[in-house]
Amino acid sequence: MIRCIKQPTSSVLKVFLLGCSLLLLPCSPALAQGCTQAEIKTNIAKFDDIENTTAKQAIVQCGSKSVYLLIEALKTDKSAAVREGAAVALWSMGEEAYQAVPGLIKALRNDDSATVRSKAASALGLMGEASYEAIPDLIDALKDKSAEVRANGAYALGNLGKKANKAVPHLIEALRNDKSAEVRANAAYALGNKKEAAKSAVPYLIEALKDETSLLVRITSVNALEQIAEKTKDVAPQLIERLRKDKSILIRIRATEVLGEIGEPAKDALPLLIELLKDSSVYVRYYAASALGKMGTEGIQAVPNLIEVLLTDESIDVHDSAASALVEIASKLGKQKKQLTKVQLEQSILEFETVIQRLEQDTEKIFQDRWIESVRGGLYDLQEEQDSRSYQKIFREGVIIWLTHMLFWLGLILLYPKSPQVQAIFFWNPWVRKFFGLGYVGIALTWIPFLRSKLFAPFQESLLSDADLENFDEQAYFPNLEVERKGKNITQPIQEAIPDLELPIVLEGESGLGKSMFLRHLVKSSKRIIVYLPAEKCANGVIEAIQAKLHGFAQDSGFLRDLIYSDAIDICIDGLNEVTPDTRALITSFVESYFKGNIIIGTQSMEWQTPSCATTYVLQPLKPKQIEKFLLSRYKIMPPDAPISGIKYKQACEKYIDTVLPQYQSEEEQRTVRRMLSNPMDLTIVAQMIAHGQKPDLLNLQQQQYQYMAQEYEQLYLRQFPLEAFAETVYQMRLQDEVAIPADKWFEELICMERHKMVFCRLFVDHAGNDRKEWYFRHDKIQDFFIVQTFLGEGNDLPNKQISDPRFRGVYFLLATLLPWDAAWRLRETLIQYAANTKDHTVSDNFVQLLLSRQAA
Repeated sequence: MIRCIKQPTSSVLKVFLLGCSLLLLPCSPALAQGCTQAEIKTNIAKFDDIENTTAKQAIVQCGSKSVYLLIEALKTDKSAAVREGAAVALWSMGEEAYQAVPGLIKALRNDDSATVRSKAASALGLMGEASYEAIPDLIDALKDKSAEVRANGAYALGNLGKKANKAVPHLIEALRNDKSAEVRANAAYALGNKKEAAKSAVPYLIEALKDETSLLVRITSVNALEQIAEKTKDVAPQLIERLRKDKSILIRIRATEVLGEIGEPAKDALPLLIELLKDSSVYVRYYAASALGKMGTEGIQAVPNLIEVLLTDESIDVHDSAASALVEIASKLGKQKKQLTKVQLEQSILEFETVIQRLEQDTEKIFQDRWIESVRGGLYDLQEEQDSRSYQKIFREGVIIWLTHMLFWLGLILLYPKSPQVQAIFFWNPWVRKFFGLGYVGIALTWIPFLRSKLFAPFQESLLSDADLENFDEQAYFPNLEVERKGKNITQPIQEAIPDLELPIVLEGESGLGKSMFLRHLVKSSKRIIVYLPAEKCANGVIEAIQAKLHGFAQDSGFLRDLIYSDAIDICIDGLNEVTPDTRALITSFVESYFKGNIIIGTQSMEWQTPSCATTYVLQPLKPKQIEKFLLSRYKIMPPDAPISGIKYKQACEKYIDTVLPQYQSEEEQRTVRRMLSNPMDLTIVAQMIAHGQKPDLLNLQQQQYQYMAQEYEQLYLRQFPLEAFAETVYQMRLQDEVAIPADKWFEELICMERHKMVFCRLFVDHAGNDRKEWYFRHDKIQDFFIVQTFLGEGNDLPNKQISDPRFRGVYFLLATLLPWDAAWRLRETLIQYAANTKDHTVSDNFVQLLLSRQAA
């Protein structure tokens, strides 16, 4: 493709043609001569003959050797023709003749000949950096009387780079007001060479496009705008206007080309460029197709027209230009696929699918495969983006649905604690939870601590009801207990051994050592969800016992199992020794099934198979220092009106500890006394008696406690304490698994027993909203004392009748010391026979040991 000449100015063309002839010098054998000073002077003298180009060529061949003499000729020769020839020769040498710059400046300023001045200006434009000092003179030359001087001065300024940027205002002035078309054209050329520095000239170059008097001015203005177009998208409308109105084929070609150079910012030209695809000029069609390929994503509008050109235009050049435009549009769309709207993306894919289809149908076009593959590459990128957006849309919609679903369930969780309907319908209904929960809700409820706490929040009071934490007095709790890990023989403080619930633990200890107090303390101080279960309530299984506490509609045992297995709830089971072997087996099996669960079991020492996964700790009796510390710490729980308190209580405790052992002479009695003193429950009774000024009898401590209570009762109510009737009531309570003592029948007795720390009172509100009180025994040992009264007496069949009931285990231990010797011995034989038959030695072994201790005493 032949491009049009961008600077066909007349004066410059003359110099250019002369320079070309001088460059042909090496090809002329006639010029092969020496470059002596005399020969150079002779040739310079021949410049007077304007038609003698051979002399000028010979001078140029001598190069730098002739520069000095040319400068002298330029300065001193009287012939204007010689001076003009010297300037032209220096112009031909270019930067090689840089020493001539001062002489050329002088000639530009002072020479009388306009022709010499014009040639000097042209030469200065080619001297490179050496000509920078000539810039002010070249600017002044723009005001020379000679149009030729002004034209060549403008042209020279255009060639001197950034150093001549200060000439821009003067060049603009020349463009606007000079009467010479040649000057205006060269000024436009110079401004174009200044590129961004000439942005201020854009409006005037646009105005110059309307110069109907000179095609040359319009062409050079278009050229200049092309060079500035990268930074001046505002020229597009004027170029479009020129395309519509200018009849010059050269202008339309250049305007179309410049619009292509501007590219996407000239997208308003799209309709016109599409029209120009049918222009009669092959050059216009060529540049129109090329420009459409540079319109970015907007070029998609021209795809059908470019296909038509590709398949119908007779010009191979136009054909190639259209094909290149299609490839460029496809590539551009592929690269900018992220910025396309949905409609644009769909339209682009449709258009380029059509392009490929049309190209594949046309088998006569050359380079078809190359074009198809290039277009297909862009199409593939677009299709990939469409697929990606489809996936993203599905993902976004899925996320929105999931977030909506999650917010719905979070709302239900907020309503959950106060709404039994929400509990029943959504959370504890396995079908709704699984299907409407989309599978993840159940998992989240099982494994996220916050959700688990919400799940059990409505049942928190029920889960801990059996622990009676409202009446748990932290001051009554003695923290300095010690335990020994079974099989390790390592003794350590219980707070270190069991700081909190972690994995299955069995806590063994004799009655009264403080197992239940520790378990209640552990439950109360726990920050996790925990359930407190008396072992007797696990007769049908631990899961069932927990589920019974989840009142209302929370009856999904499978979900509850999952929660337990995921450590959602800690489990505390107390009184394992008081249940049947079958119940113990159920509890053991449960612990082994949930071997990673946080479970603790409290029990008295007995023969049983502990869970293989559990760590067993044995509560140790109090040591002498602990006994004293325990006694002294009990002052916190003594009634305010106790006769002995403060420092007197401390002195009384110390005196008692110092004198208690010598009171008992036999070794067996002393062992019994030590055992009782090391038992926190018995020691609490001792502390009460000391505070009331009484002398404890350790061998009959509970009997003594009862007697003091009964004496006070008789003094208050002037009648004896109804021991037999009260004992029968307590026995029936044990049979019925009742724990609250009927206050309506025994109110006066309970008030007196409460003062002596044998029972405690719990306040609660009944279903009718009335305040009520219930009384409970402080310890099983106290209850056993009253129950054993019903087992005594000649011919009483209760010892044989209740032998298999673990609830009366503690009663049989009391019988070992309270029954007449013969009756106790007969009961011993019965218990041994029972153990042999049932393999249950939980009662018989301890009974035999107690009986032997009694015999030794």
